[in-house]
Amino acid sequence: MNDVVTTLEMSDRNDPLYSIVEGAEYLRISDTTLRKLVNEGEIRAAKYFRHTYIRRSELDRFVERHPHPTPNKKHKQGEQ
Repeated sequence: MNDVVTTLEMSDRNDPLYSIVEGAEYLRISDTTLRKLVNEGEIRAAKYFRHTYIRRSELDRFVERHPHPTPNKKHKQGEQ
């Protein structure tokens, strides 16, 4: 048995594993963007056969390092 399988089997209920599609939905980005971030090493992931899994804590860590900008009040819909 390889290390990836062992890691996936030891998943913590408080730190679930997400697929690329689920992780992208969680981050509100496209799955293509999430795959790019994984391939560039910005987000750590585990591969199991042809599937990629990411821990929620890793997604949260990415968000903490790359917060979304707060929208400017001037640019809210209906205001000019």
